[in-house]
Amino acid sequence: MVWTIEEINQNPYILPNITIGFKIVDSCYSEARALMGTMWMITGQQSLIPNYCCTIGAPLVGIVGDLPSESSIAIARLLGLYKYPQISYGSVLPVLSDKQQFPSFLRTVSSGTLESYSLALLVRYFGWTWTGILASNNDYGKDGSLKLQQEIAKLGGCIAFIETIPLDSSIVELSRIAEIIRASKATVIILYSPMLAAVPIFEEIARYNITDRVWVISAGWFLSSGTYKEEIRNTLNGSILIRFHLKNIFNIKQRLSGVNPNVFPNDIFFKDFWEAVFGCWWLDNTTAMQDSQIKPVFCQGTEKLDTLPESTVDTEHFIAIPAVYKAVYAMAYSLHSVSTCKNQEYNVNGTCHNIRDVQPWQILKAVRNIRFRIVSGEEVYFDANGDPPSLVDILNLQVSQNGVGSYKVVGLFDANYPVGHQIIVNVSNIKWSGEHKEFEFVFNMVSRVSSSPSSTNLFGSQQLQMDLVNLTALINVLNQRMDTFASRLDKVDYSLSQQRSFQNANSQVTHSQRVSAGDMVGAIPGSNTPSEPTGVVSANNSIPADSTNCVACPSDECPNEKRVKCIPKLVQFLSFSDPLSVALGCVASFCVSINTIILAIFIKANHTPIVKANNRELSYCILAALFLCFLSSFLFLYHPTKISCILRQTAFGFNFSICVSCILAKTVTVVFAFNATKPSSRVRKWVKYKISSYIVIICSVIQLFIYLMWLSTSPPFPEVVMESDECIMSLQCNEGSSIAYWCKLGYVAVLSTVSLTVAFLARKLPDNFNEAKFITFSMLVFLSVWLSFIPAYLSTRGKYTVAVELFAILCSSAGMMGCIFFPKCYIILWRPDKNTKEQMMGKAVVSKQKII
Repeated sequence: MVWTIEEINQNPYILPNITIGFKIVDSCYSEARALMGTMWMITGQQSLIPNYCCTIGAPLVGIVGDLPSESSIAIARLLGLYKYPQISYGSVLPVLSDKQQFPSFLRTVSSGTLESYSLALLVRYFGWTWTGILASNNDYGKDGSLKLQQEIAKLGGCIAFIETIPLDSSIVELSRIAEIIRASKATVIILYSPMLAAVPIFEEIARYNITDRVWVISAGWFLSSGTYKEEIRNTLNGSILIRFHLKNIFNIKQRLSGVNPNVFPNDIFFKDFWEAVFGCWWLDNTTAMQDSQIKPVFCQGTEKLDTLPESTVDTEHFIAIPAVYKAVYAMAYSLHSVSTCKNQEYNVNGTCHNIRDVQPWQILKAVRNIRFRIVSGEEVYFDANGDPPSLVDILNLQVSQNGVGSYKVVGLFDANYPVGHQIIVNVSNIKWSGEHKEFEFVFNMVSRVSSSPSSTNLFGSQQLQMDLVNLTALINVLNQRMDTFASRLDKVDYSLSQQRSFQNANSQVTHSQRVSAGDMVGAIPGSNTPSEPTGVVSANNSIPADSTNCVACPSDECPNEKRVKCIPKLVQFLSFSDPLSVALGCVASFCVSINTIILAIFIKANHTPIVKANNRELSYCILAALFLCFLSSFLFLYHPTKISCILRQTAFGFNFSICVSCILAKTVTVVFAFNATKPSSRVRKWVKYKISSYIVIICSVIQLFIYLMWLSTSPPFPEVVMESDECIMSLQCNEGSSIAYWCKLGYVAVLSTVSLTVAFLARKLPDNFNEAKFITFSMLVFLSVWLSFIPAYLSTRGKYTVAVELFAILCSSAGMMGCIFFPKCYIILWRPDKNTKEQMMGKAVVSKQKII
């Protein structure tokens, strides 16, 4: 970064007469430190005061960084508020492309979406159809491995196991994962993790002496000397890695040859770096010398970096340098564009912006639209998501006999090429580990060459030539090693499928060994779409479970435990044989019984004052509607059919509408009755009319109209839904029209809200002829239940969705029945002394006198 800024400051064509400065903050792979450093830069001081800038001197125009995706997310959420441009040189998490969440974030490395696709394509290129996945326990590993699963399934591959590397480096968990890797027949394992998170598991794998695996490593593995630790070098030897394509911008070795601490006396990192690479101490580092038990070697400052071995300072693969170079230049060109009005934005007086008065959002707008070429001729620009062009290098880790490791570029992935021609690999340059020599892929290359169509397309010709070169090299290797071929034939990579057919799962599949997409993928690429997954089994029952000859199961069947035949999937729905259904059915039966008893009590006490006081016809109507609501719940405990799906939605909704309409009519009648006693009241004339009947009829007709529109356009119907478990599918009712379904519930909610409001306003009227308080409580219960129903309904699947809806019906119905009718039943059965006309009228008179 320092070199790039110095280069820009010396360039007379970029920001002439303007010098760029910088501040460097080490985030130490910590989101908290990254946020703290960002606030320091924004506020201009170490006292963090949001929304205040105390910067003295040049203003802040943007931030370059951070390397980890987690830190960049934290920084981007903060900088997005202030519209400061942020350009990362290492964060690949796909979610960072979302401009709604991260409007000011850009990057000079490609998105992780491209990373997952290129890894899956690379696996298919080599013919590996049975692979394992190791992922880090963070957003990068979780999101990336999930996307990788999907891409591998689309391309016709299977996943042997998926394991998450623990954050706490638990020995028990690491040993379990290492044991799974050793026991698995998948000899190709994809690592989707940053380097620091993966080192503990590699140390454990090295302890198990697992060296017969081919590792395919994501771009999160940044190249450094830490890769060559003694205990893991044999494990990683021959690995295939991908790296976002970045050309070396300038000669790093030449620049390093003249670098020493005297050149950068104020650099806080340089002395630590010098001690680390040369194994010496500075005279002022007394702490290290006191802790050391050997005679210290003092640093002179005249040591030469270019004399160090390549494994210590691997200048060829300083991956971050080109990315940082592009990011700094993008900031500089954007600032130059704003200061020279190249973006055609001027001040109100027609002049260009003063560089000291430029606003962050102006720089951000310029960065998004910037387009330039760097010294290597590579064009730099950002798409609408803030991502750069899509190129990926394919590398091979090669460890020599003396332990020196190096990365060799052996191929290229370009997403802009046509599908099927996006990868070029020079297999002859790949050095595999001991058990995976080049001849293992000869059949793959033969099939590729024999199937390559003759084309005059330039890229097609290059690919064909590359395949011929690879084939020739592999044949030479075979000729040289034919004497050992027979003895090693049984060790040929289990992950290789010569016919590019699906690899069958091992019959002894552990809890962590599962086929991608729940063992539900097509047996032949293209034979099944991703949305119609099917299981895979051995094509012949006599073939062992580790055969590569597989066929696809129909959509309503799944493989058996040994994966030698297809068995019908278990159809799941709420039925009377399910304990959950039995419990809900018992509750519904109990509520029906209580409702019947209450209705019998009211019929027997039909002429008593407590029954006649509040319109007994409406009370009977409410009890009848609640009775039907309880009965309609049994429609949910039955095998879904077209008729039952229609009835279960219309029955309970229409009954609820009648019930709530009657409650609203009750409340309105009470209000009208008490207001009509006033001599000057205008509602006196409405009392003689059956106002309650009109309310019930009108409200019910509106709900009936909603149902008619629903059933005539998109009625409910039964459907089969595939569950996450490969051998289970749910039979349930589809509402047909979600809009109509929620309109039905919304209308009932409106009626209940109006009833609650009116009842609440009428709660202080005389108690004997007024049940407004009980109605208020009943509507509160009703609304509370259905408001809780919405998130529960949307967050469940399968039969539990039906159970949630049925539970809401029973709870709301029982709540209304209990709040409105239990107090009256108490008076009828246990306090008959209060159920007299004299008692009620007497109290009414007293109440009126108090009011007067």
